[in-house]
Amino acid sequence: LFSEQLETYIEGFHKEKVNANLLNGKGEISDVRVKVKPINDILKTYTSLVELSSVYISKLSFNVTSFRNIKKAPIEIFIDEVHVVLVEPLENDLTSEAAWPELAKLIVEKAKKKGSYGLIERIQDNITLDINRVYITFQPMGNLKTRKVGPWTPPAISVVFNHLRYVSVDEYGEEGSPDEIWRHNTHGGKQEASFKQKVMHNGNNDRGFRHRTVMIYKKATMEISVAVGYRTKGMSAKESFMSSKVLFADLPLQAHICLHRRIRNNIILAVQVDASLMTLEIELDMDVLSMLIHAMTGIQACFKGRTYKDPFANQNEVTGGGTMQSSVHNADVLYGTENDVKPVEDTAILDNSYA
Repeated sequence: LFSEQLETYIEGFHKEKVNANLLNGKGEISDVRVKVKPINDILKTYTSLVELSSVYISKLSFNVTSFRNIKKAPIEIFIDEVHVVLVEPLENDLTSEAAWPELAKLIVEKAKKKGSYGLIERIQDNITLDINRVYITFQPMGNLKTRKVGPWTPPAISVVFNHLRYVSVDEYGEEGSPDEIWRHNTHGGKQEASFKQKVMHNGNNDRGFRHRTVMIYKKATMEISVAVGYRTKGMSAKESFMSSKVLFADLPLQAHICLHRRIRNNIILAVQVDASLMTLEIELDMDVLSMLIHAMTGIQACFKGRTYKDPFANQNEVTGGGTMQSSVHNADVLYGTENDVKPVEDTAILDNSYA
């Protein structure tokens, strides 16, 4: 099942090789190009504001710690770099506010048709994910809805998540063994939680309800950098960030996520996210401020709900423009040399904090 899913989403994937590696509990895939069409088909069911243009993974490795008890033992996934380019779609069918109640009903009805919370869901909830660096670039089209790059093209917004770690934790936000982080969902753990709640609130015992649900606790930690700058056609997310002006760099972020799931049909009953940021300082000069205003105007134009015809679809690509020539190149000072930003091999050119 794991191999079939990878074959659906990865170009040139050979499941026989991964199946052989899974028998040893370890595997590695390098230079991965992700098929964006199946992901975009899923993405369209949630939003029509963005679509994937490209996704590249430099190296992905996994480690199955125990086949004897895969329900409890986590699958560890390690990724070196991920490059994601998001673009504004030419079709934008925005849902009106009047249709939101009906859309909510459809989402609930669809969720009710899901199967119960079982082995696959438990394995997914026990996955530990470590990513060295994630580059994400979003390119809006602005008021002139065309994919042709020129002076009219707004700047792109680039975000880097550095040292991203996503793990399961217990109800106190602490990492531990699978048994420790799942204890609150066991019979004894739920009895203890229900007793504490009854003592604190002097209310009815909700143990019967809690036994029909599970609480999933996650923690995500990372360092965030954000940049804005003009792109040329074919730029990767990493190249876009390197050629952009950094607004702020390496801002620590920690997020705690709580999911309340019903066992019978695997519906998510509630979600709570608590995020904490350190002190944020942004210094802007006039060149950066003008780019930022242009970028925000381009993002605002994304919310025009209609289908567009590219006015330059049958013409040759513009190779330059006044606005594009004025981009500020400062990210290379912090993160490496702008003229040497290949998808994979240039990791060594980054400074010590990104090495």
